[in-house]
Amino acid sequence: MEHESDGMSWDSQQEDDRIIWPEKGEPITNSEYRELRTYANNHDILLVRFRNSDVDIELIKEVIDDATKVLSQFPEIRGSGRKNLTLMLSEMHENDFAMVYKDSSHILHLNSNAYRSREVLAKEYAKLADEGWFVRGTDYHSIVYHELGHMYGNRHGINGITIAKDVFEQEKWGLIRENLKIKLSHYSVSHDDGREILPEVFSSYFGESVTMPEFVLSAINKIIK
Repeated sequence: MEHESDGMSWDSQQEDDRIIWPEKGEPITNSEYRELRTYANNHDILLVRFRNSDVDIELIKEVIDDATKVLSQFPEIRGSGRKNLTLMLSEMHENDFAMVYKDSSHILHLNSNAYRSREVLAKEYAKLADEGWFVRGTDYHSIVYHELGHMYGNRHGINGITIAKDVFEQEKWGLIRENLKIKLSHYSVSHDDGREILPEVFSSYFGESVTMPEFVLSAINKIIK
């Protein structure tokens, strides 16, 4: 069965452009796993598929901290009971960083290959942010902010194009698209249904991008109302 997903990725058709992640390493120890699970539990976040993984545990702690930062402003994303916010390691295409599926949007899937090394993840994200594919001035922490933007949008049924039309006071998608490419990121308009607009707003807002456009603040104020 194919599930509709919202993921953060680099869309390249060139074989030479695929991201090369570190080779699989030794699994984390039992004590490291317990340390990570305790850290997650203290933030009311669940972990799945981490026990025998080779993740950078300090990097995953940062993911938990990043999620908590968003939850402090939008606590409804946290969920409850069996549908608490969950981090799950998953196999993905090389150019995918993370993903949320609409039929289980309380789960943040992390590319198991990408979260082996903070240094490599930071470098690969920075390349794309510098090019404007992702929001300029943000770093790898915005991967989590972006995906929780998907969770928020899915929960409230928010249409990114509607928000953009309202903020820009413009009805023509073509003009809005060009504005967003310049003022937000190329990725924000990578789908004509506008699904990446709100997540990239979250990326910029919580990532505190140094060139945060007025559009981002206006959009956040619209959804808070």
